[in-house]
Amino acid sequence: VTENSKIIIRIVAENQSCWSPTEGSRLELAHGVTLNQCAQLTYNNEKCGTVFELGGSNGWCGCGVAGTTNEFCADDIEYSSTSSVYNVTENSKIIIRIVAENQSCWSPTEGSRLELAHGVTLNQCAQLTYNNEKCGTVFELGGSNGWCGCGVAGTTNEFCADDIEYSSTSSVY
Repeated sequence: VTENSKIIIRIVAENQSCWSPTEGSRLELAHGVTLNQCAQLTYNNEKCGTVFELGGSNGWCGCGVAGTTNEFCADDIEYSSTSSVYNVTENSKIIIRIVAENQSCWSPTEGSRLELAHGVTLNQCAQLTYNNEKCGTVFELGGSNGWCGCGVAGTTNEFCADDIEYSSTSSVY
């Protein structure tokens, strides 16, 4: 189980800005920054909506203010500019891939397999594994009672591979 977390930037319009005739609906963040830096500044600023502007001769970076009519930088789309307007969002999800069917995280080595829960779903087991600092990145789910457990990080069983010959009704992810 791994996390894929990144900021996604999509262009909304070229030659447009977040300018607005309404006072307080456009926030200046920086000058002379890159597209990625402006996206990060927008994403990290709770006053910003999800749309920002970057451009002009000095690399002006700003956003439409959340909760205003200009939150999406659309108050005055007729206003011509040398800037471009972008949307920024976060894509964060846990990625689950099956490693092996009919295999478990069982290990002959004491303390290298951690029981997390019984009767949980695949997504719940993945979340339990991801949130437990004792777990490696591989977990087991299955058996007659939906046993959920992981290989312990820092052990030879971190990837649930200590005993791959052990037959099981579980699967390893």
